[in-house]
Amino acid sequence: MKNKTKQLFSITLILTMLLICINLTSFKTPTANKESNSSNIAVNNNLSDPWALETNGSVFSSLDGSDPWTFTGNTPTGYDFISVAADNNNTYGLTNDGQIWRHSNNSWGTPGWSKLNVPLPNKSNAWVSIDVSITYLYVLNANGSVYRILKDPGWPNPGTWVIGSRSLHKIPPPPPATSLQTQPAFSFVSLAVDWNDSFCFVLRNNGEVFRHECDSSNIWGFGGNWTDPNSDWWIYQSYGNPTPYALEHGDGVNQYWNHPSTGWVSIDVYDNYIESPNYSVFVLHNSGLVARKNNIAFAGIDYWMMPTEPWIYDFRWALPFDDWNILWLYSTAFESIACNDDSIFIMQNTGMVWWIYASEFEMKNVVFCNSWLWNNGPVGSPLLPTNEVSTSAFVSIDAWTEPFILKNDGKAWRCLNYTFIPPWQPCGDNDQNNGKGTLYPSVFSYSSITAFNLNIIFVLSKNGTIYNSTDGGVNWKIFGHLGYGNDSAWVSIASANHKNHSYIYALYNNGTVVRTTIRTFQPQAYGFCNTVYPFDTSWVSIALDGNATAYTLRNLGLISYKIQGGSWISKGITIGNYITGFSHPQDSSWVGISAYHFRDGVIALRNDIVADYVPAGSSQSYINIISSAAIDSSFVEVTQIPNNYLMLVNTGDVFDSSTVQIGSIGGDTGFVDITYFIDNFPWDNNPPDQLVNVRSSQYTITWNIYDDVDLLNYTIYRANSFYTDGMCTGNGTIVQINPTAIRSGVINYTITYNDTFGQTSSDTVFITIDFLPWDNDPNDISTSIVGSETIDWRLYDDWAPSKYQVIVNGSESNWSTWTNATNLQYPINRTIQGVFNYTIKYNDSRNQFSTDQVWVTITDQKPQSNQPATPMNVLQGSNSYIDWILTDDAGTGKYRVIKNHTPGLWSSWTNDTSVHHQIDTSITGTINYTIQYNDSSNQFGNPSTVIVNVINNPPQSNHPASRDVDQNTIAVIDWVLTDDIGAGHYRVIVNQTPGVWTAWQNNTAVNIPIDTTTLGVYNYTIVFNDSYGNLGNPDTVIITVKATTTPTPPIPGFMFYLVVFGIISLILLKKSKKIEF
Repeated sequence: MKNKTKQLFSITLILTMLLICINLTSFKTPTANKESNSSNIAVNNNLSDPWALETNGSVFSSLDGSDPWTFTGNTPTGYDFISVAADNNNTYGLTNDGQIWRHSNNSWGTPGWSKLNVPLPNKSNAWVSIDVSITYLYVLNANGSVYRILKDPGWPNPGTWVIGSRSLHKIPPPPPATSLQTQPAFSFVSLAVDWNDSFCFVLRNNGEVFRHECDSSNIWGFGGNWTDPNSDWWIYQSYGNPTPYALEHGDGVNQYWNHPSTGWVSIDVYDNYIESPNYSVFVLHNSGLVARKNNIAFAGIDYWMMPTEPWIYDFRWALPFDDWNILWLYSTAFESIACNDDSIFIMQNTGMVWWIYASEFEMKNVVFCNSWLWNNGPVGSPLLPTNEVSTSAFVSIDAWTEPFILKNDGKAWRCLNYTFIPPWQPCGDNDQNNGKGTLYPSVFSYSSITAFNLNIIFVLSKNGTIYNSTDGGVNWKIFGHLGYGNDSAWVSIASANHKNHSYIYALYNNGTVVRTTIRTFQPQAYGFCNTVYPFDTSWVSIALDGNATAYTLRNLGLISYKIQGGSWISKGITIGNYITGFSHPQDSSWVGISAYHFRDGVIALRNDIVADYVPAGSSQSYINIISSAAIDSSFVEVTQIPNNYLMLVNTGDVFDSSTVQIGSIGGDTGFVDITYFIDNFPWDNNPPDQLVNVRSSQYTITWNIYDDVDLLNYTIYRANSFYTDGMCTGNGTIVQINPTAIRSGVINYTITYNDTFGQTSSDTVFITIDFLPWDNDPNDISTSIVGSETIDWRLYDDWAPSKYQVIVNGSESNWSTWTNATNLQYPINRTIQGVFNYTIKYNDSRNQFSTDQVWVTITDQKPQSNQPATPMNVLQGSNSYIDWILTDDAGTGKYRVIKNHTPGLWSSWTNDTSVHHQIDTSITGTINYTIQYNDSSNQFGNPSTVIVNVINNPPQSNHPASRDVDQNTIAVIDWVLTDDIGAGHYRVIVNQTPGVWTAWQNNTAVNIPIDTTTLGVYNYTIVFNDSYGNLGNPDTVIITVKATTTPTPPIPGFMFYLVVFGIISLILLKKSKKIEF
């Protein structure tokens, strides 16, 4: 009914690697791909300094892992609760440093925890289990020491501690004896005592179970007792399968390289003598497998020592029930077993409790037998603080009539009516934390240590608090607190200090990984490493390699890894963990992992010194590297050193890869982790070789220099001659130079640099200066379909030419060879008019490319038009035309005529033929006729404009003078009518009497006779129009008809006398001369 719990020591690992020196004088082919020098960082074998951590926070160091180990300093002393025991009146809690607390069951929900004032005889951090009988409290140390003390009366000072007779781990077992079991062991995990103080049982993690007589053993026919020197610790005498003395993990055959499983965690006694299975011992494996062995059924019949009474395994763990696969989803996080008078309880570290009736343990009838039932546990209970929901730090269960469970911070719960799944009830004081509760530790035990460099060291507490030292472990301070709900199951820490990746990584037992920078506490989520199995809380160790690839280990042997920037990937299960035809794990006691520096391989360690190695790649097979018999099954961690690796036992003993003990640290026997700092040669980011192709440009070489301790100075050489030097400014120093590309060629720049320990490394960068090929960049071209131009590209290169290709509007030509500085005279395709992109793409002998682009516009000539005479005068109403003759070298096109800004319709025109556009003469006036026209290429010719005057003016008349005429004489009025078109009609109105309309001829006198018969004044008015009916301005002549008068004869004038005188002269002359006419 009593229980103990196995304390799960969490461990971390630190990466340390075997590396290759950097060649300081090697040269590379110019512009060759450089290999990463991260895989060639060399180790300084002259500098070494491992550190070891004890669970209470003490830190020790050594030069190389061998003696002497020296205490350097310690963090605040830490502890945590490890085991619970309950009787009818009280519940007891044990811490790993030996504190014992008690609370009355009658006042369960109220404060009242009290501490036992009697210290245990030996100071230790490795107390692992407590149980209670009717009279005594029993406690177990991992080294096998078992003490008891009266529980009453007089609490908290009930008496003194008494050790059982004989030393458990030093007695030789019955034959056949083995060296394994005669050596001191530090791997005892749990004890149990029956209520009547008859026997005390102790479990070792390899499955060995020992029994010692107590005060009431005489009722079974034994004569000894707890202190009787004749009473001894006796291992059960089952010589059947799987092996003598030690339980195997369920299969009964094919042990793990002939090593029994070392994952057994808890034991309890079912001492109901009336109910089956009567007086039996039950043990629990961390995979949930339960085994039972009869003790004594009747006085004088000792089944414990009968070889014919083997251990009986729980058949539910395998088919057809197969609770491990179906119910528990491959969990290996079981912690503790307990029995009351009716039932058996097993608990996972999440607080989940499973139970069956004890009478059903061996019932194999599938119809009537039950699987393990899930009692709700504290997870999800409405009476518990919500921050307990995600916890996975439960450590122990015990039972009286009801089960009691304990968390490592001292909080306890009980379940009064577990068969009805009622809520769990918290004990008083246990709902407080941060040191305020009676039991809550102010500082928790420590689980892991990592060294970032020689001076900076980090230690992880189970509750997520990280302490760091900057002076090699002498002085410590809090670095930060990771936190994770109200929990304390942080198990491992590791550092990555390479390639300037300055982080530490912490692992929680549920697979959660968090990292933070080294200099300041800045926690960042880094994912969940469980990638194969369903969720479980059995992760134990983390390691980082030199490329900052993280590796995590589950106690099942499952390894996961994550490359920077990637996702978590399964690396598979370690060797031997599965056997053909049996799907369950054969072991789940893996404790530590270590990654090779700058390799993708890891070493995994089991607690019994079995070790596996897996090379790079998740599909690679695991290789057993240690197969000799284990010295003990209390190894806790492995760490690699140059050409070797170290393994730590929880006693502080240190072994190397040859399994030879090389040192012993001492201390309080609760060591949990070892780490090793390897001083690497400094390294850099290995910048690539460069090809510079822009003339007169600056190029930049940037070296990032790192070291795992610190840097000193650097020197740079150009073409093997000194260039510059300087002092480094700390780890991650950036060195940058900016030369200018002047001449073609290959130049090497080499940097050498060293760290503060004088380790020197170098790197060379080759700069190839080869300018891009270039060209003369010809102008864009505009030409016609009958043109003759070419694209005169001239290409150049400073090394050697190669090929070119011309791409015309995306259509590629064949590659051709070009000659340096020679005109290509690339022809233009003129079959189609349009705009074309001619792009030349060309390279040089180093396959460097350049391009140039020329836009080519191919058109025909613009269409032409004659220019008709302008202005034109046309008569209104006439049929008049404008004869535009359009011509083009490509043929026809379209035209339209714009009449006084009003465009007409587009029409086709025929080459060199008049469009013969008719003039609108319906009205007179001036009209602007403009022709617009294009050709088939939509090129427009110059518009032609003709001004047309449409003429139709009113007729005009002369204006004869008014005059007087004699009566009865003949007289006319000569009106001359003119018009811009022609004739018309007229009539004459005489003193308002109109005459008859008569036709008139243009510009011809109409000769209107005057009526002179009657004296008087007459008004002659002519009215006239033209052929269009346009009236001219009437013209009026006033005629006065007068009476006739006789004129006075005129006096002869000079002319008369002249004529007479001339005639006379001629007559006289004729008479005087003979003149002939």
